[in-house]
Amino acid sequence: MICPIQHVASSVRHGLSSGFLIISEAKGKSLMWTWNKHCRDKNYKENLFRGLARIAVSMNSIPQKGIGSFSLPADNRTILLQSRPLNLYTHMVENAGIPSEIPRQRTYLEVESYLSDLLSLQDAKLRHQPNSMENYEDGQRQMAALTGLRATMHLFLNPKYRQGPFYLTLSDVHPNNIFVDEKWNIKTIIDLEWASTSPVEMQTPPYWLTSRTVDGFKEASHFQEYSETLEEYLAAYEDDELKRNGSSWQADMQRQTWQKGSFWFFHAVRDSKAMYNLFSRHIQPMFNAEHPEMQIYDDVFCCYWGYGASSLIEKKLKDREAYVNDLREAYRAELDDE
Repeated sequence: MICPIQHVASSVRHGLSSGFLIISEAKGKSLMWTWNKHCRDKNYKENLFRGLARIAVSMNSIPQKGIGSFSLPADNRTILLQSRPLNLYTHMVENAGIPSEIPRQRTYLEVESYLSDLLSLQDAKLRHQPNSMENYEDGQRQMAALTGLRATMHLFLNPKYRQGPFYLTLSDVHPNNIFVDEKWNIKTIIDLEWASTSPVEMQTPPYWLTSRTVDGFKEASHFQEYSETLEEYLAAYEDDELKRNGSSWQADMQRQTWQKGSFWFFHAVRDSKAMYNLFSRHIQPMFNAEHPEMQIYDDVFCCYWGYGASSLIEKKLKDREAYVNDLREAYRAELDDE
């Protein structure tokens, strides 16, 4: 996709010593300020869900050629899909000094290769983060979970959508980034830098519709409440999709993603912080309800994470000890300075 961009040169009479760029004004007020007050009000939710659906369906009207991010080439006159799909989680991992081993110019034409790189990023976090493992059993659990995600990946993907369609997706939409009016009509969405093209199957419904974190679903009542709220959201999505496209296949896919369990798989692959909880609570029980409570699964499957898994765990425990000692010394030095 190539979009022409018109630039207008202008001079600034009163400049600041630091660089800045004002793109636009964020109209409205952050949804988070009134979320707890109105999150169970049907009328407010209808307005919010209708706005979210309208944005998503509109963005899905233009298929993209692959999975990646848009960037400005050297001529500064167009935007091209020629950079890796950068999301918030990848950015946080790299900011911690962990190499992602995903080149900046890499884009993807198939879903499996993208998911494989996301899982490899989590491997890199285990290898390079000083405190990635709390103890030996924790290291085994994380490795076994990543091995399980790789082994079951094909069960959560529809071969029909292996090579698309791919759509530009806002990957960091949550109440803090949504600005609304007093009736919860969406006025502005911020933090658009995390927008990238995504496989249609990975366009999961918002996990926060019932005020829980993605790994905060623990009781049967949590799932029931979310399922009911999700149907309200998908009703708004279907309505807008039918008006625009005459079909509701995208809403149907999101419903299937939730019902099939792909919802948990895609979040586990993307979010390394929540990965283990999502795997052990939601994915593992689909195949064996007893394994989450059995050490034997972790003992066996961690060995298939990679060569020298046990040696790496032992090394990481030494790294953690040194890391904790460094923190302790830094804290003492700070107290002495005071």
